Amino acid sequence: YDEGMYPSGSAHGLVVKDHPEFLARGLEMRQIKASERLELKAQEKLVAILPEGQNLAFAASEVPESMSYTAFVITPSNGVIRGVHEGEEDSQPNAPKAADLLNPVAMRRFIELTHERYYQVLKEHFGTTVQAFFTDEPSIMGRRSKSGLKHWTDGIEKQFKQEKGYDLIPFLPALWNDIGEKTGKIRRDYGDVIANRLNESFYQQISEWCAARNVVLTGHPAESDDIGPLRYFQLPGQDMVWRYVEPENPTALEGKHSTVGKCSSSSAQHRKARRNGNEVYGAYGWKLTMDEMKWLADWLMVRGVNLFWIHAFYYSIRDSRAYERPPDLGIHNLWWKHFKIFADYTKRINWLLTDSQQVCNIAILARHNHLPWEPAKVLFQNQWDFNYLEDRLLAESTIENGKLILGNGSYSVIIRMSDHRLPKEWEKVIEDFVQSGCVVITFNPSDDSQIFLQKLQKSLTPDVILDPPNPDLRYTHVTKDGLEFYYLTNEGGNPIDGRLKVYSYGNAQWWEPLTGKSSQAVIVSADKNSLTIPLKLESREGLVLAINPKSEAFLNPDWKPAEISQKLDISTGWKLRDPEKGLILGEDVKNWAEIEGYGKFSGTLIYEKTINIDQKTLDKGKWTLDLGDVHDFAEVFCNNILCGVKLWGPFRFELPIKAGINTIQIAVTNSMSNQMNNAHLPSGIAGKIILF
Repeated sequence: YDEGMYPSGSAHGLVVKDHPEFLARGLEMRQIKASERLELKAQEKLVAILPEGQNLAFAASEVPESMSYTAFVITPSNGVIRGVHEGEEDSQPNAPKAADLLNPVAMRRFIELTHERYYQVLKEHFGTTVQAFFTDEPSIMGRRSKSGLKHWTDGIEKQFKQEKGYDLIPFLPALWNDIGEKTGKIRRDYGDVIANRLNESFYQQISEWCAARNVVLTGHPAESDDIGPLRYFQLPGQDMVWRYVEPENPTALEGKHSTVGKCSSSSAQHRKARRNGNEVYGAYGWKLTMDEMKWLADWLMVRGVNLFWIHAFYYSIRDSRAYERPPDLGIHNLWWKHFKIFADYTKRINWLLTDSQQVCNIAILARHNHLPWEPAKVLFQNQWDFNYLEDRLLAESTIENGKLILGNGSYSVIIRMSDHRLPKEWEKVIEDFVQSGCVVITFNPSDDSQIFLQKLQKSLTPDVILDPPNPDLRYTHVTKDGLEFYYLTNEGGNPIDGRLKVYSYGNAQWWEPLTGKSSQAVIVSADKNSLTIPLKLESREGLVLAINPKSEAFLNPDWKPAEISQKLDISTGWKLRDPEKGLILGEDVKNWAEIEGYGKFSGTLIYEKTINIDQKTLDKGKWTLDLGDVHDFAEVFCNNILCGVKLWGPFRFELPIKAGINTIQIAVTNSMSNQMNNAHLPSGIAGKIILF
């Protein structure tokens, strides 16, 4: 990790220690009345003066005394970073001061203080034990900076003129105020120049330093849709924090945070990076459940993320440490002893997504600092996979056999936002793309999405088709070791039940990433290019369909789903026991909060029941217990045999039922948030308990 906490670039304040010229800075617009004197403080510098109402720069000595004017001054941003120690929070006086990330000299000092010091001590381990440097959302002006400032440092005006071909100084007011039709272009051009300066000063210097020492740059930039800086990451990354995305929440498909998974994975595809990562679950709170963790893991992986950095947490939860991250991801959480179940699940899918080739024919054209989510939402809900294509990368692409090729990406359709304008040289690539027989589809958020889909369907054969359609199905298709793999997830709250047509042929198996087991898939119809397979995905469930094109498909056109011969409702007669206190707390308790003294309880309680099954009823060796709705997870024992642990639904367990008396114990564990936050969240088993 490159920094004493974050944002990166300040070395816990050491960059600016004894070097006030390296303080983070910004550009301030000041209105100066007639006859007033412009006062500059230490570390401030005048950039320009504009007479009021005019777009013409003056030197300070040239402004008539009777004229009001606007001064543009470089001034310290007063930004800080979050420190490691008590009293160094960004709102506290001892918070370390932020450095000027746009100043390449200041950033060389940052590298000397951090990266070079690591290298001096650990150089023999670089490239083996030490594989990467993690940078954490570098912020140009730091946290809690002075309001009203615009990003700036010495020389920005010169770099702007060099890159954009015109002088920014007369148009500086446009950075704050609307000056007419030119405003949008000026702000976009300014944003481009600042991004380029940050890339050159910060990311590029560190990336080159890492490459020269056989390690890689990883971590993530400041914004969820900052794809531009990822060109300098040998291992591109992003983060998912603060419940930016949650199950069954519109944010899963809408807004900039919904683009975060495709941001890093698209960059990895186009830069041929083997892995791309996500710093995940930060500040999701003590109420974070394994059910949510599983959903978000699938959400990221089906978008191509194949490496997780579980967010940092403290070992201690004394005093304020309990609420610092909070440490909901480690040893103090109630599910920690079962964490390997979750880790193995993600490991299996990340293996699948590593050293494999994505099958994807669609690219959404994007800017370096904006990934359009509107067309992405339509594609996700209709099972069309895609990558984001940063527009400047058009210059690095080639057109071969009617496809645009960039890194590991290969596209025959490009989706372009209606307001996305390109420089002439990039526009020429788009024209050549169309001339080669490929398709560009313009997307306007105000248009009917069905018209957009019709254009897409005319241009491209879909990779998968679900009948009946369901907007909650997500998929990604990869090839690996000569096999075709379809990773399928259900992002919705209800089961998906239908028939899935995939445009691959061969013997098909279901691979279960939760258990590592495989089973033969039922194929109800097939031709030389496709298979149709019954698909049932429970809420939150993820499955992998593996197809071997070298083996014949075994058809079962008369297949029908198995019917459940009998169901027993065993919801009543359960005793609830506190194993720590040895107390029986009642019968058939649905919510532990109803029990006196257990409103703030976090821990495990046990449901116990005996059932008598006669030989006539016992018609199979194993029965399935369905607990329905559980808060938060369950372990089940039948006749003192552990039948499994379920950290998320469906909460179904195979039981070794025998003729006669059977003892069933269900150990349910609830949320730590009840104890830590006095949350009074639902706890225990809600609804019916069914044996079938």
